[in-house]
Formats: sequence, C-alpha cells, structure tokens
Amino acid sequence: SDWDRIKKVFPDITVSILYYQDRLRDNKPDKIESEINEIIKRVKYPLKKMEIALTNIEYGVPDENIRAACRAIANYKDA
Repeated sequence: SDWDRIKKVFPDITVSILYYQDRLRDNKPDKIESEINEIIKRVKYPLKKMEIALTNIEYGVPDENIRAACRAIANYKDA
C-alpha cells in the first residue's frame, strides 16, 4: 500500500490526519468512532508518530461527538 511505502521511505516522519469538522458536527458518535478507528487501522502507524486533528470545532458540534472522537483516539493501541 502507499502507507507501507511511505513508512519505508520516511521512517521518522509524523503523519497528520485531519478529521473534517463537518463530519464531526454531522455524524452520530458511533459513526465518528468507527471512522476514526478505520483511519487508524488503515494507516497502521505508531500513535506516537501520528497526529489526529479535530480542527475548527465550532458552536453546534455536539459534545458527545467530540467525546466519541477522543474515545476512539484514546482507545488506540500501537500495533
């Protein structure tokens, strides 16, 4: 996969992943957790070298959606 090649060519880079604000605002908490978990599994990168950004969180984003995103990230274990 492309991620495997990136990790091989650039073993010390930090990967930044953006979870878009409209998805954070509009999706249900279980969908948010599922999508973030899928992203983490697909990238298969050590969390210490991965940034998952929840940017531009504005008024109207349900608190439970933010907590769902944080839960998904907190539950990740390096493979």
